Amino acid sequence: MSSPGSEGTKAISLDVERLDTLTEKLHALIHQDYISDLTPSERYQVIASGFTPVFAMLLALNFAENVVLAMLLFHVVCCIMIPQLLLRKFKLAHLDLTEEFFRFEKKGMVVGTVLGVGALVMALGCYALFYDYIPNLKDNASKFDLDKYHLNALFLIGAYFVLVNPVIEEYFWRTYLYKTLAYRSERYNMFISFQYALYHLVPALNLINVGASIAGFFGLIAVGRLFAYLRVKYGVICSVILHLFGDLSIGLVFYLRVVVGWP
Repeated sequence: MSSPGSEGTKAISLDVERLDTLTEKLHALIHQDYISDLTPSERYQVIASGFTPVFAMLLALNFAENVVLAMLLFHVVCCIMIPQLLLRKFKLAHLDLTEEFFRFEKKGMVVGTVLGVGALVMALGCYALFYDYIPNLKDNASKFDLDKYHLNALFLIGAYFVLVNPVIEEYFWRTYLYKTLAYRSERYNMFISFQYALYHLVPALNLINVGASIAGFFGLIAVGRLFAYLRVKYGVICSVILHLFGDLSIGLVFYLRVVVGWP
């Protein structure tokens, strides 16, 4: 004959099991379009793929000294080919990670545009106020022969950087890496933001001084976290639009400083 205490323990155990089952079902429902069945080894491979943009930048900028090569190597190899190869290896090639890029949610588009315009105004205002503290980008740009490009060529590169780069980066950082890793825990989310900032540190060190680059590195960790938050709350279209305005700010500052020479 079982004691009341043991019956109570069994009841509690059953309740805990039911709660665990319910939690797993709820988690699966919330993250139904996320990749939740990776093994630890596969997760480590995804983490390693998050460092490939850093090596691409080092190879293209520090050795080949070619900005166009840097963008193409990063976009084609790091952001498209490697994720697809890994998903095929994990037998997940049937998953369409680009599907949500075509969900043009009105709220996300409005929030992204409002924040983007604010970021653009703030960036240009900071440039006008603190341009004395910005190193001469033209001297650094000459290392990559950017000052020798024809204006039409610079326009095409700039248009690609502003219109295409945000989409590809948000696919890599906030879709591929988010759906495989970052949604699992805050630790993963923070680590991907660290990788995002580290990737930008290489071109920053090649174009501006060390102090500004390090400050930008920590700032970009916060930016990465913001983009991840917006991606979850308002959809990836929101982070894409904000990213577009961020890249537009960089392009305008480069144009004013290197091409126009203002001030």
